[in-house]
Amino acid sequence: MATQTYEHPGLRLILRMDRAGSAYFVGLGVLTAPVLMLTDPPELIVWLMWIGWIGFAIWLAALGVFMAWGLTRAALRGQELDENWWRSMIDYPLLETTTDRTPHLDSRGGS
Repeated sequence: MATQTYEHPGLRLILRMDRAGSAYFVGLGVLTAPVLMLTDPPELIVWLMWIGWIGFAIWLAALGVFMAWGLTRAALRGQELDENWWRSMIDYPLLETTTDRTPHLDSRGGS
């Protein structure tokens, strides 16, 4: 029995938000940490920045929970997220779709 493939627009949105948010979070940390060390801002500004970072981290954690929930829901329903679905998440070229699922050997005899 073949598994069904669905689009999952909500899961796609959550994964894209998590990817963009994680990149922004890392970039923000890399840029602001040296600035804080070099400028020695007032304590109030440091506290406000910490509150912002913690809030952003909580948002990313919530996205991780929603991501796990969406993937679990799809797996429990027997739905398949094929290779092209995952490649489309990272803007990677899609594979050609074939009905043959047997592995093809290369010229060296390996798979």
